Amino acid sequence: ENSGTAIDTCDVITIVDMTELHDRGDIAELINEIGMCNPICVGVDLIFEGEKDDKLGNELLEDAVQGLSGKSVYTTKLTNYSTKKNKFSDKVSSYFTNRFQVDEGFANITDNMEKSRIREASLSLRYRDTLIYSFPVRISMMAGYEYSSESLSKNILINYRNVAIPVIKYDEIIENTDLIDNHIVLIGTTHEEQDMHLTPLGKMPGIKIQAYTLLTSLD
Repeated sequence: ENSGTAIDTCDVITIVDMTELHDRGDIAELINEIGMCNPICVGVDLIFEGEKDDKLGNELLEDAVQGLSGKSVYTTKLTNYSTKKNKFSDKVSSYFTNRFQVDEGFANITDNMEKSRIREASLSLRYRDTLIYSFPVRISMMAGYEYSSESLSKNILINYRNVAIPVIKYDEIIENTDLIDNHIVLIGTTHEEQDMHLTPLGKMPGIKIQAYTLLTSLD
């Protein structure tokens, strides 16, 4: 545990909690609002599976995604892993990735599917005949960080140091533009049990694991 140690405040990353948002039109508005505040890049820790009946919501979301193209990364989940071939054969991505260019990074957690404590993170995994980078690696690359080919081929230990990452709610963007401007912004849920994983510090949301991993990568 980190009790008794000094807490540093991260001045690079801001988390935007959109746990209460469900309508795609509202999520599109959030993405647009963040985009207007000059972030370095935006990591969207969400997968929009399939179109919904709300056509306007779909269109607004697609417009928002395209409007932030080149400055945003979306999560994908790699599935159907072959131990023999050491690669995945399928993935789950947002429906619009087949319609226009979208930067993706995998959000798979290294836990051997045994619900063990999360101590390591994979920087790259093989999907069919392609090497796909992790969500935090794609974000840090977009932010200007460079990796060697050797480092990308290895897992890294996650540095769970005592760092406070600013978290703001989806409806608090305007009054917190200083936490968006020139920052790496992560959009995702922070209170859903299904997105919680065991770490050496206890249970933590997956998006925070990604943030810690990114901090480690940038060091």
